[in-house]
Amino acid sequence: MGSARSSQPSSKQVIERLQSEFPLEATGRNYLGESAERWRYADGTGEIDVISGVTNASCDDCNRARLSTEGKLFLCLYANQGHELRALHCRRTALFPVATMRAGSR
Repeated sequence: MGSARSSQPSSKQVIERLQSEFPLEATGRNYLGESAERWRYADGTGEIDVISGVTNASCDDCNRARLSTEGKLFLCLYANQGHELRALHCRRTALFPVATMRAGSR
C-alpha cells in the first residue's frame, strides 16, 4: 500500500482544496462504522462525503465487507486475501441439490 499512499491526496488535503473554493462545515457521521467524513456547503446548497480509507483508515469501527466478482468475501475493504464463497456455494449445491433447485425455481 506504500505506493497508493504516496499517490493519493489525504482527505485533509481534499477538504482544504474544496474549502478554498466552497466554504464547508463538518456535519459528523450518521452512524458508527460509517466510512465517510460528511461535510455540507456553508450556504446550504448541498453536501459531500469524503472516504479516505488509504490515508485515514477508520478500521476501529469499520463494519464493511467486500464481495469480489470471483466469489471471494473480503472482511476488509483493502485486504489482499479473502474467503472463497463460490466453493462453499458449489459444495452446498452438490450436497443439497433438491433444496437448491427449489430455492432457485419460482
